[in-house]
Amino acid sequence: DVKKNQDGFYHITMITQKGIKHILSKTIILATGCRARTAKQIFIHGTRPSGVFTAGTAQYYTNILGHMPTKKCVILGSGDIGMIMARRLTLEGAKVEGLYEVKSELGGLMRNYSQCLIDYNIPLYTNKTVTKVFGEKRLTAVEISSVNDDMSVIEGSQKIVDCDALILSVGLIPENELAEKMEVPIDEFTKGPIADQCNQTLKDGIFICGNAHHVNDLVDYVSKAGITAGRCAANYVNKERKLVKLQKSDLLSYCVPQYIDKLSEQKNVDVYFRSKARIKDVRVSVTADNRVIATKKLVEIRPAEIETIQLDLSKAGNDISNIFLSCEKV
Repeated sequence: DVKKNQDGFYHITMITQKGIKHILSKTIILATGCRARTAKQIFIHGTRPSGVFTAGTAQYYTNILGHMPTKKCVILGSGDIGMIMARRLTLEGAKVEGLYEVKSELGGLMRNYSQCLIDYNIPLYTNKTVTKVFGEKRLTAVEISSVNDDMSVIEGSQKIVDCDALILSVGLIPENELAEKMEVPIDEFTKGPIADQCNQTLKDGIFICGNAHHVNDLVDYVSKAGITAGRCAANYVNKERKLVKLQKSDLLSYCVPQYIDKLSEQKNVDVYFRSKARIKDVRVSVTADNRVIATKKLVEIRPAEIETIQLDLSKAGNDISNIFLSCEKV
């Protein structure tokens, strides 16, 4: 539990192996990571047999416990961990019937598609999903259905695939139960707290980093965010912030940080963003009061891959009133 005292300190109550512990701190860094969506969150019907795993659970069984969770499996979703587990299970002798992706294109990085699926002849099926599971004590089969552009199931397209495990790689959600209890404003798209370039949320003294902020593709981005949050939290002084919202192009689904504190000493900023659709040959630019302060050309942008652009806010000055992240085809 976390409560803020009248003196400005946060009173943190923790349960440890040695009992209940109380800590007073001016700052808190939330590094709670993310969790996987489950079968019930994506509305898969049928019985409740054993053999339905998230990709992370299957990875834990295989890599940490040394147990094979399956001999013949279906993987739903083409996220990075799903593709990595397809390769891992194949190397351990399991038969991967295929990866089934409800969208029309890959859900993870292209390098993982090449290294994990193509190199090991594991098939990828797009515009298909699992609609039902079969089995009593153990999973015996799944029902695969085709979907249209509206993600609606096409009647008559169903087929049964025999397997003893269904592995889910259907997305991650930032774990922010604690942030919500502290009434930290949450971004509707990323499902993580809204923050500035210091990774400080809209609640003074509360910082966020890693996958608790937004789900990252690479651990390098997570590590970098942790360093920024740690440094800014250590140097934290409760002073006024002047926040300017980082506006974005309609071609982008989100960008972080969501705000820029123009009084902050953190002038070198990495902006992370995702596109809504696959677009080739684009120019991404950041303007401050209609003056370009950063620009970058990209061969292709995809919804499944985070892109970054680096800003030097010292070029913008301290009186900026508008910052815009643009994206246009060239």
